[in-house]
Amino acid sequence: MNDALSRQLICGASVLLSMREANAQGQGATAPAPPQGIWVRVEDLPAREAPSAVYLELGGSAVAYSINYEHRFVPELGLRAGAGVFPLCVFHCETVVVLPLSIQAIVGEGNHHFEVGGGVTITTLRDKDARFAIPEIGYRYEKPDGGFLFRALFTPLFRLNDLKDVTPWAGLSFGYAW
Repeated sequence: MNDALSRQLICGASVLLSMREANAQGQGATAPAPPQGIWVRVEDLPAREAPSAVYLELGGSAVAYSINYEHRFVPELGLRAGAGVFPLCVFHCETVVVLPLSIQAIVGEGNHHFEVGGGVTITTLRDKDARFAIPEIGYRYEKPDGGFLFRALFTPLFRLNDLKDVTPWAGLSFGYAW
């Protein structure tokens, strides 16, 4: 084994043993502070008072409409899942279920935010053209402590079987965050 690696392992083991002994003796030793720089622990991020939201999206990722649930696991990053159901009559009538799934980053302080993300929309149509990759970019109004939520997003629809086939699209959302 490399001498430098051996010394690092021995030093690390010594620190862990000394911390264990200090805690066992009731001296209340704590873990060393994390190094300064780019390292951030999730526990050190500011906690959002409203990490969850439910909203109705008109247009947008579900093409017609969807009811969505969103949860942010860290303050600036959220996952969203939704569902929409509507009749579609072209050559014959059928009920279509649309499932938009996405991840989004929310940037900004206070009530006004920039939102950017992306995801996929899956439908129950047997048509291979009815599955989309959807980038999202736009404006979001949401108070840090929750309450009324509004989103206005540009959501172009890229067909998954031919990403060169794109339809410009947009959506508006109204809901509640808690």
